[in-house]
Amino acid sequence: MVSIIIPTYNRRNLVRYTLNSVDKKHHPGIDLEVILVDDGSTDDTISFVKEHYPNVIVMSSPKKGAPYARNAGLAAAKGKYVVYLDSDDLLGPGIFEKKIPLLENDDSLTACYGDYQYFRSDTELTEDRLISSRKYPLLGKGNDEVHLLNYLAGRYLPPLNIIWRKSFLETIGGHDVTLVINQDVELVIRALLKGAKFEAIQDGTKAYIRTHSIDARVGSASTDDKWQHILDLRRKLFVSLKNSPQHQDKKYYNALSLYLFTTWQSLRKVNPAMSEQFLALSKELYWPVDPGGAAPFKLMVKILGPVNAVKLKQLLK
Repeated sequence: MVSIIIPTYNRRNLVRYTLNSVDKKHHPGIDLEVILVDDGSTDDTISFVKEHYPNVIVMSSPKKGAPYARNAGLAAAKGKYVVYLDSDDLLGPGIFEKKIPLLENDDSLTACYGDYQYFRSDTELTEDRLISSRKYPLLGKGNDEVHLLNYLAGRYLPPLNIIWRKSFLETIGGHDVTLVINQDVELVIRALLKGAKFEAIQDGTKAYIRTHSIDARVGSASTDDKWQHILDLRRKLFVSLKNSPQHQDKKYYNALSLYLFTTWQSLRKVNPAMSEQFLALSKELYWPVDPGGAAPFKLMVKILGPVNAVKLKQLLK
């Protein structure tokens, strides 16, 4: 059985499309359990789902955020495998057909993932509403070090694209309910630090991530408070690396430092004070970082250093 855990809050107008995408008719041969955990909605999300989707297990939780709701769903789940699906996103038909056998045939795997694509719509998905496609690479088994480096550097998989082995999630304690942002990022990094094994499969199916105007994603960084939480999490990850004997190599610190430096770049004009905190931690972790770029910019970095090279580049635009 695959347990699909869907945290939701005031998504009456969108949750139907999400639930339609996990209807059993789109996933033949797979035993699906759909658990919707309502995080204190003030609209009629719960009554709508109960009326129109009687096979969906509906749970109510106090308004404590998505991590708490996901953990409540995990505690109730009966499936051997778990997918965390947001209540505005979609799973494409047949997405489990080859991925579940992959996990069933290899007990060493913690999770598997596949292809995904973004779409822009306030209603259903149609071909003309597809936009950017997958950016995260499809990596075979044995690339868990690459996954960790990617995540530390700020390159992530959409959470709905990962099929987890439930027993492993239970072992590491599920999501960190103290986090208000980047909970899915922290979960994967913690899993990888605990020895998780991932494998990708390209099977012609996709998960679909919605971008829309109805509301902003709760998990987006839009306030000083959220940026502070993002910074504090990176400090915790720094400590986790230092306390992990198998992750002492400088490449891990370099990857995390690069994320902080890149965030400084994007924030320095709109939030100078906060950006300087990211830069300070970047310098503490690993310095100088290599921000990449074309040959002329790399030469600037070599001569001027990363900070001055970025400032000069932006000045010359």
